[in-house]
Amino acid sequence: MAIEFFDSRLTIDFMHSAAKAKKTYEGIFHEIAKTERLTQNEIDVLLYLWNNPGYDTARDIVNYRMISKSHVCGAVDRLTERGYLSGRQEAADRRKVHLKIEPSAEEVVRRLAEVQMQFINGLFDGVTEDEQAMFEKILEKMGQNMEGVHKKWC
Repeated sequence: MAIEFFDSRLTIDFMHSAAKAKKTYEGIFHEIAKTERLTQNEIDVLLYLWNNPGYDTARDIVNYRMISKSHVCGAVDRLTERGYLSGRQEAADRRKVHLKIEPSAEEVVRRLAEVQMQFINGLFDGVTEDEQAMFEKILEKMGQNMEGVHKKWC
């Protein structure tokens, strides 16, 4: 099955769509980024923290968003300097710092989250609930497979 899939046009279409989605996703924030003087890494950090309560450390961002440690640290430092983020050390493990979006950043992050939701809704325009459920199942399986592929090759 994998060989047949690889030989088909679907592989090219899948890779092209994934690359286009990433480029488009980053492009949708252009105006807010320009106005607010935010980098894409800073936007990614803010949105990650906004959308994932409880997964609030730099390590979580590195692991789940697949952004390099140096880029996450740089973004966290700049956002902290601007007063957009604060950190609280965990009592049990002082190396672990829990990040929190500060009230001064909430209006900007709400705008970013709204644009992000418009993007996601646009992707699912015309997709039925059944198709979306099937997509989620396939995505979950592919994600599990990716773990094995990643361990083997990376």
